[in-house]
Amino acid sequence: MTENKQLSILFIVVQAMLATMILTSLVSVMHAFMGGSQLNPDFLQLQGYQVFGIGLSVAVLVYSLLFFSRNGALTTGIGVAWRHMPGWLLFPVLLLNMLALMGELSYLLLKDATELMTEWINHVALICLGASSIAFVFMFAVSHAYEGRTPYSKDRWSA
Repeated sequence: MTENKQLSILFIVVQAMLATMILTSLVSVMHAFMGGSQLNPDFLQLQGYQVFGIGLSVAVLVYSLLFFSRNGALTTGIGVAWRHMPGWLLFPVLLLNMLALMGELSYLLLKDATELMTEWINHVALICLGASSIAFVFMFAVSHAYEGRTPYSKDRWSA
């Protein structure tokens, strides 16, 4: 197998891992907001996987930014990455991150309204959801650019 094919397969595997982390985060968020027990062994395994997912997402994001900014400044790299992100993928990522933000805000409201301290582990699923979705779209952009495809047109979004 050629090196290009191997790297393309690696990109697909990493994207599949990130998608799995997004789905498990959604399950954990549902579990937490429905009042599920944190002592459930399945829930604890998901949280361990999500802690790993946060680290992997940060590593993927750093790799993606280094990939796009290898010939220039970081801001130039982000601009190049933006051109390789399709609008149809940006919309669901925006929705997922809004969901994570609403979850974090609900924890803050719960803490202020009931004067109960929420455990830090409750935030893991929400942080993993945000980090994994952002890393997924950046990894999609890296694989799109690596294969030499033309950037996506976002004329309607340009100023």
